[in-house]
Amino acid sequence: MKQVNRHFVLTLFSLFFFGLLFTACQEEEAILQEAPELVSDVSIESNLMAEDEFDDVDNFTMQATEDNLELIEKSGELKDSSAGSSIWSCATVTIRRNDTTRVVVIDFGEEGCEGEDGRVRKGKIITSVRTSYLKSGSRSTTTFEDYQVNGVKISGTRIVSNVTENGQAPRQRIQVIEGQIIFPDQTSILWETDRIREWSAGFDTPLVLRDDVVRLIGNYQGKNREDVNFSAQVLEPVVYRTACRLQGFRRPSAGKVLYSSDNREQDLLVDYGDGACDSDISVSVSVSE
Repeated sequence: MKQVNRHFVLTLFSLFFFGLLFTACQEEEAILQEAPELVSDVSIESNLMAEDEFDDVDNFTMQATEDNLELIEKSGELKDSSAGSSIWSCATVTIRRNDTTRVVVIDFGEEGCEGEDGRVRKGKIITSVRTSYLKSGSRSTTTFEDYQVNGVKISGTRIVSNVTENGQAPRQRIQVIEGQIIFPDQTSILWETDRIREWSAGFDTPLVLRDDVVRLIGNYQGKNREDVNFSAQVLEPVVYRTACRLQGFRRPSAGKVLYSSDNREQDLLVDYGDGACDSDISVSVSVSE
C-alpha cells in the first residue's frame, strides 16, 4: 500500500470495510424495501438485521481505537484516561489501562445520544484492544453494557482479528458469539457468525475510490424473530463494489447465500447477481444436484 497518512488510510479502510456493508439501519431498511423477496422469509430478514446491527458497532470501535492509538499502545503509567474522538459529541470515550490490556469504553449515556444517522443509542460499547485494527495479527474483543439502538437491545461478544498475510489484500476474521437482539415488542434474534472480510481490490490505490471491492465469505446461524432455528452459508463470495455504490446501487453486486430453516423442508438460495451494477436479485428454492 502507498505510504499515506494513517488517519486517511483509516478513513478509507472504514469506508470500504464497513461503509459498503449494511452499516446503517436506514440503509438496510431501504434495501429490504427495494427487495421484498428478501423479507418473504423471516430467517433472511433476521439475518440481515443482525448483520447490520453488529457490523455497525465496528464503525465506533475502530474510530475510537485509531483516534487514541498513542494512549492504547503507550507503556508505563497505567491509569484511566479521558480520550478524544471524532465520534459524536454526545458520546464519551475512556481508555482503561492495566498490565495486559487496554479497554476502550464508548459511553452513549443513559438518556441517549442521537447520531448523524438519526438513530438514538444508549449504554456502552466496551472493546479490549492493544494496537491498531490495521496491523496484521491485531485482535479486538467487544462486549456491551445496556447497549441499545432506537430501543433495540444488543448483546453478545464480537471478535475482530486482522488475518492479513504479508503482501496480500487486507483481511479480517469477524466472529459474533452469543449475539442477541431484543426488540421493543419482546421478539428477539439469536445470532452467531464466523466470516472473512477481504478488501480484495483497490487497497493499493488509496486515492482512487471507484476500484475498491470487498468480498465476504463465511457462515451464520441462530434463531429468527419467530424463534425458529436457521443457518446460512456463503456459497460464492458476496461482493460489494464502490463503483456500484457511487451509482446508487447499495446491494451486493455478486454472491450466493444458502439459507436453511427448521420450519422449511427446502433451502432458499439468495443470488445477488453476476457482478453487474444493477438491482437484480433473486430468491429461489435450492435444488440439490
